[in-house]
Order: sequence, then structure tokens, then C-alpha cells
Amino acid sequence: MIVWLWDACGPGRGGRGVTSDRERAVIAAEGCLRGGHAVVARVESALVISSTHSLTFGYLRTGEGLTGRGGDTGVRWEPLTERPAS
Repeated sequence: MIVWLWDACGPGRGGRGVTSDRERAVIAAEGCLRGGHAVVARVESALVISSTHSLTFGYLRTGEGLTGRGGDTGVRWEPLTERPAS
């Protein structure tokens, strides 16, 4: 299963979450940027990895996504340029 991870960082505050839809992840991250709670945000697709032997799971980031920055003219999104570690 593919999900979309988002996180937004700022001075002393930020947010993060998981959704099944890229657009919802962008909207959530933009909310932090527009509200002044963050200065940079990241939205990235990930594969859900689960264990058949336990109830634990994790995410494997794909490197596909966006980086957003807030400014006076709104939020600007650009494609991610870094790849996850293998």
C-alpha cells in the first residue's frame, strides 16, 4: 500500500501526518506554512511495510514528492531532489 507522509518544520512548532492521498498531504502541509507554524514542508510517498510475525509496521520512503516553502507570495512547491538512503 502507498501512503503520503507530510511534515512541516518551523521555529518551535510544526506538524506531520500520514494520508492515503497526495493532495490531502499537500493541503495539510500548506496549512502549517500559511499559518506561520512552519517555514519548510515535505510531502513524500511511501510504501507501508508490515511484518507477518508481529503487529509492527513502518514506512519505506520512495523519494517521490515535493518540498514546499512559504513566503510573502504564498507557498511554492518543487520536486524533491534528494533520494532516500538505501
